[in-house]
Amino acid sequence: MGFIDPGKSLRKRKSRSNSPLPAKIPRVSPSLSPRQYAPAIPKVCSLATLPVEIIHKIFVYVGPYENNLPLVEKHMNSILRFNGDIQVEPVYNYPLFKSMVNSYFLFDLNIRINHQCLQMKSKYYTSKLETIQQHHPEYTRSSYYNRLRRNLAIVESTVQSFNQNRHALLVDILNFKFVSSQVLYRLNQERETMGQGLLSIRSMSEITLLQKSRLKFLRLKFNEMGDNLKRLLSEIENGLIETSVTFDIESIQQSLFDEPEYDLNPHFQYFEDENLPTEGFSSCTNDRFIKISEGFINFNEGFEVIEEEAPGRSKIPELLFTKSIYSKRHYDTLSYLRRFYKFGKMDGPRIIISLSEVLESPHKYQVLNWLQLAGLVDYVCACNNPQYKFTEAIITSFRLFAHYNSKDHPLLFDIKIDIADAINKIFQMVETLVEYFFAHDHNNEERRQLWIEAMQLKSICLIDLLRKYDDNPDYDILHRFG
Repeated sequence: MGFIDPGKSLRKRKSRSNSPLPAKIPRVSPSLSPRQYAPAIPKVCSLATLPVEIIHKIFVYVGPYENNLPLVEKHMNSILRFNGDIQVEPVYNYPLFKSMVNSYFLFDLNIRINHQCLQMKSKYYTSKLETIQQHHPEYTRSSYYNRLRRNLAIVESTVQSFNQNRHALLVDILNFKFVSSQVLYRLNQERETMGQGLLSIRSMSEITLLQKSRLKFLRLKFNEMGDNLKRLLSEIENGLIETSVTFDIESIQQSLFDEPEYDLNPHFQYFEDENLPTEGFSSCTNDRFIKISEGFINFNEGFEVIEEEAPGRSKIPELLFTKSIYSKRHYDTLSYLRRFYKFGKMDGPRIIISLSEVLESPHKYQVLNWLQLAGLVDYVCACNNPQYKFTEAIITSFRLFAHYNSKDHPLLFDIKIDIADAINKIFQMVETLVEYFFAHDHNNEERRQLWIEAMQLKSICLIDLLRKYDDNPDYDILHRFG
């Protein structure tokens, strides 16, 4: 075996490098690798995604003036819409309406009366009467004892009336679309079930006047009761009894003084703006919150409506009259107000001119309530402030009548009523206005303006109507147009 060298390898060795070999990375199956998640995107919270209850609270917080939330999108409109038709509205929208009313239009006429103080004062005088009756029964014949007892009864009955008529609606609510006869009726029905009276509709000046006068009356009555008690105790101390004393309003007011304040008989709070008259009313009205009945001072309910022409009186919005001629809903609302409420005088001629503008273009409206025109005009005349003259309004109605009488009337085929009936309704309006004009103060120049307009229009009907109240026009007018 000589060709084999003993002790030597048959394979040639490979040279080794000094760098270490890379570590082997184990192969892992893809199914066993950990899952990687995309970062979570936060959800965007929009107004439309909020719960209905939250949207309602936001809506009420914004208030009724310039509130455009219902116009944001259809969804918002559907949950905030309220047009006053209770029968077709969603059930949850009436409570929304009530929240808006309670927050912005409902006012407490007793807000200045501290009822805890009132109860303490009534209890104080009641206890005094009981004490005198128990320990000095002979003094129950005293005039001062009987006046004190009667005055206490007057206060109790007056406070009961105040509570029954505690709230008032601000008249501004009548300017909003969500008001209807149905809504007003339901509000009053709810009050009736609670034993309360008709929900009055007041201007802000009337509300302030009533809030002031109610507190002033109660303070006056308790001051009078304090005077009665003082004189009664003086009688007991001196052993005298006055059984016949004559009282009148002047003697009562002159004898009054502020009650002595005790822990059991606290004073009513004084306010900085208690002084009368109230803005919008004359002193004549403000002084009439009390009246004398059978020798006793009573609260004069309804005194605030004595001055019909006072600028502070609540008035029906003029737009409600104008819309009533083409909207049954507005006409029903106006009829409800006319039936149950009494408002101050207004600018009647301006309303008549607005109505005439609607009648001049009947094609712009789906329907006109021609049958209601006469009633509207009658109501406008009844509510007119005499300082506003109907001269311009009558001239406008003259032109409207001539417009409908013209043979080339451009709207003959647009109005939804027989043209003869429309002319008749307009002439009835003219008759009512002319009758009102001549029944109230007017000057010669205003009378001449009516004659000139009728002669210019060459309308025999209008000329004959004027002759019914004024025989003939002045000679120069007759000569010019004769």
